[in-house]
Amino acid sequence: NVQDKTCKGTITSAHKFIVQAITCTQNNKYIISSSSDRDIKVWNFDTLTLAHCFEKAHLGNILNVRVLSDDQTLISSSQDGSFAIWDLTRREHIRTFHNAHGGMIWGILPTKDDKYILTASQDCTISIWSLENRTLIHTFHSLNEIIYKLAITNDNRYIYATGGKGNLFVIDLECQ
Repeated sequence: NVQDKTCKGTITSAHKFIVQAITCTQNNKYIISSSSDRDIKVWNFDTLTLAHCFEKAHLGNILNVRVLSDDQTLISSSQDGSFAIWDLTRREHIRTFHNAHGGMIWGILPTKDDKYILTASQDCTISIWSLENRTLIHTFHSLNEIIYKLAITNDNRYIYATGGKGNLFVIDLECQ
């Protein structure tokens, strides 16, 4: 409760190493965390207990996790240049896109309609992937700096990105 400033609880020793990312399902059923221990952990929101662990989910540190609006599909990105898709309901790995980028994937984001996945990388690119076909649709190259975080407008027209040199990028997808 924000007004009372009370804490729901603490999950102590949630991971072996630094927690790199956290997200939650829209229905507040799960909290999902990822770490440099390479595990993705799914926590029950009501009890703050571990519901499931995707152990050694990537070969490198897991830098970001996001849940799609269906509350069933999880995407993760890694230091090893890969990203992966997970089924939270069946608690299984769907697919890993190895070598998706030539460097760490700092940012990962589903579009608002969950049709595409956007990835942002240390290789100075942003890529758009089809979730349905699981293929690369387009890569934006000439950004000339590491891209860290992504946002997208509700109508999926504009991508916003943060760069390692202090720049913000606005990409109009209708001009591509």
